[in-house]
This record gives sequence, structure tokens and C-alpha cells, in this order.
Amino acid sequence: MSFGRLIPLSVHWDELDALGLLDNSRYPLLVERAWLDLWQQDGFRPDASDAFQVVTELRVPYEVPVTGPGSYAVDLWLERLAPPV
Repeated sequence: MSFGRLIPLSVHWDELDALGLLDNSRYPLLVERAWLDLWQQDGFRPDASDAFQVVTELRVPYEVPVTGPGSYAVDLWLERLAPPV
């Protein structure tokens, strides 16, 4: 069930562990790549002087294993956005 935005990404063989599964340390990296792709799709540029973020919490549920190289989708959503200080 998706309630955010699905962002397609590729997983490469060098991101897999000895069992052919995506190494657990790579999941947050895929999420980071997906956010960058989403912002670029919406017209934000990461090199703009006013484009910055501070992430205080990132939860990555491991609901479905990534079992090999190929195309996958990251489901992104934002639960809370704090106002700037």
C-alpha cells in the first residue's frame, strides 16, 4: 500500500551482500537518492543557496527485501515538517 510518492531507483550488484541481498547500510542511501530525485522532479536544485535540510529522524522499514540488482521503487512520505528557526 502506497500513500506517498513512488520514486524508481536502480540497485546495482556491488550494493549486494554475499547472500545477494541489498546490504542493510545501503537502504538509507537509496532513500537519500529518492528524496534528491523527488526534489529535482519538483524543480528544486541541490546546488541552490536556499536549498537545505536538516533531518532529525529517518525511519526506514525493511518490509520487502531487495533480492538482487534491478529496478525498484522507494515509497516516500513526510510525516512532519518543522518550521524554520
